[in-house]
Amino acid sequence: MSNTRDGRRFAADNRAVSAVVGFILIFGILMLTLTVYQAQIVPQQNAQTEFEHFGDVVDDMVDIRSGVSAAGQSERAQFPTITLSAEYQTRILTINPVTPRGTVQTSEAYPLNVTDEDGTTNQTQTRFLAYQAQYYEINIGVLRYENSVLYLDERAEPSEEYSVIEDQNLATGDGQLRITALQTEGDGFDVSGSDRVTLDMYPTETESIDVGELSGTQNVTFPTRLDAEYWEDTIGDEFDIIWTADEYDEDVHEVKVVEIDAENLVINAVEIR
Repeated sequence: MSNTRDGRRFAADNRAVSAVVGFILIFGILMLTLTVYQAQIVPQQNAQTEFEHFGDVVDDMVDIRSGVSAAGQSERAQFPTITLSAEYQTRILTINPVTPRGTVQTSEAYPLNVTDEDGTTNQTQTRFLAYQAQYYEINIGVLRYENSVLYLDERAEPSEEYSVIEDQNLATGDGQLRITALQTEGDGFDVSGSDRVTLDMYPTETESIDVGELSGTQNVTFPTRLDAEYWEDTIGDEFDIIWTADEYDEDVHEVKVVEIDAENLVINAVEIR
């Protein structure tokens, strides 16, 4: 008889059930909190990291632009660096996506021509340089360097806007035109990844162009992705120029500087290795 009463008391004892229910509720709240954190907070934090990294990359590209000019004009090698990718903060309970990649690469080579009054053309090659990030959270365009101009290109169409970060220094108001051709060995320079890399920049030859041997007036043509308005606004007051659309390739145009005195022309070259 007593065993029956003990069994009934044991069956009616639900004190452990309350503890289990409490644990499940707490665990559920914790999992819900982690899910919300992973879905909302982690992307926001990573977006901030990507934004800050892009600001650093802009500074790196400014240094690269300065390095090209310094190597070409001072004839001293320069070694600027660039961090290709953002590094997300370390997480314990939540996770990050795979580390994004960044790419810095040169374009194909385009001719840079110097033609005298008799129609004799001397030529060297030049390239553009571009950096593009593959971020997960922010959508950003391509950082481009060409002809001493650094700009952010977010154009879906050539007629749309772009943001100039560093203006051209081909013409600085002293009557001279200074062009530094950007060159590489082989098919070009192309590096992708997430590390910090160094761009070795060495002064090199301008092939058949020797400005010391030039005389009289010269016409100079160089490639550009920028529109006519930019070049008219920046060097058009100092030189007569003609801008021709898609002369080299689709979206790669030609700028011709007309009848510049040879003594006011400076052309050098820098090779990225």
